[in-house]
Amino acid sequence: MRTSLFFVLVLLSVFSLAQETRKMKVTDAQDGSPVAGARLICRGHVLYTNDDGEVLVPENSVNMQITSSRYQTAALKTFQENVALQPLYQNIESVAIRSVDIKKLFQQVMKNYTDLYDTSCALYDMTFRQKSYENDSLRLLMIADGKFWTRDGLYNAKDAFRNRYSDFVQLQADHIRYLKNEGNRNPIRPRKQDYSKDYVGDMFFNYELSRMIRRTKMKNAISAGKILYENGDSQYIYFTVKTHENLIYKGYITYNTNDGAISYFEMTFDQNGYRPYKLKDENGTEYEYQLPSGTLIFDFYKKDGKYVPTKISVQGDGTKYLTHEGNFEYRMAREMILRNFRKAEKKGLEQPVDIIKAFWTSMKVSEDKGDVLLSEEEKKFISEN
Repeated sequence: MRTSLFFVLVLLSVFSLAQETRKMKVTDAQDGSPVAGARLICRGHVLYTNDDGEVLVPENSVNMQITSSRYQTAALKTFQENVALQPLYQNIESVAIRSVDIKKLFQQVMKNYTDLYDTSCALYDMTFRQKSYENDSLRLLMIADGKFWTRDGLYNAKDAFRNRYSDFVQLQADHIRYLKNEGNRNPIRPRKQDYSKDYVGDMFFNYELSRMIRRTKMKNAISAGKILYENGDSQYIYFTVKTHENLIYKGYITYNTNDGAISYFEMTFDQNGYRPYKLKDENGTEYEYQLPSGTLIFDFYKKDGKYVPTKISVQGDGTKYLTHEGNFEYRMAREMILRNFRKAEKKGLEQPVDIIKAFWTSMKVSEDKGDVLLSEEEKKFISEN
């Protein structure tokens, strides 16, 4: 009798787990298009919609808040299968634009950085997504669940100079949920270069903010900011920084005027103005290399008086290899979703991976897919033989 009861309880538990999430779709109320990267906060956890605007939400979730750049925040008391977000404005012509000194704003945020953003030793449950494309064809997809640890929430230049990245930041991959790598068709084998500083630096907002400030201080640099939308103490600002080399950095921030903090930062850089470099690969084969453009995103929410990161994303577009056998164009995307936050000890993680290497190459793919919801493009790629 006890054995039968035990199996009944197990079956009920499995059934309950299978029913505990429901799919929600977030769309643009104006044109019905999916809103990718919309953030939901429910039950103390952070969730984001995938490329199709979809996300798995705990079934009995209540009092959810949905935010996304360029859209008004939506508050839900109970679960809704379809949520339509209202754009901040219908068209740019209808906006009463006001100027803001973006150079001064960046400097002020950096000056007060440790007062505004959490700089304690912290541990996050994390979903790590890595994708790469060759000539618009998806060639690599890796999704892992694990942990993200920082000593103080700051990029440390001294430790980085000594290649001691693990002293201030560590990643741990607990489960490889999905992995498929088709490799590249490009015959070029570029000479190895050390990009570890930027690869790790792009995980920290203070690193990118300090670089933006340096760019505004360059000789003949031109910077500008425009307030596109304002609601209470929240301002949505468009900014541009143009350097003397005609490099253009532009994007959007959400700025809290009461706290003096940036809670959302999205910056696109354009390097298409550079001519391709003539280079030789490891085998002496000549080719031309075009520098990429790209986008960086940092998203934060306020917890216990300090701003805590929830999303760190970097995307590179337009890397080109011009060869005798054809042209090859690449884009890549790395996304870190930090689902929850808690104070941690200084000692770090139990099983950290090498943060500057493709750690997934030596790991097995888990049968348990967790709460990962693939986009239609990702599903098609995974299912292809």
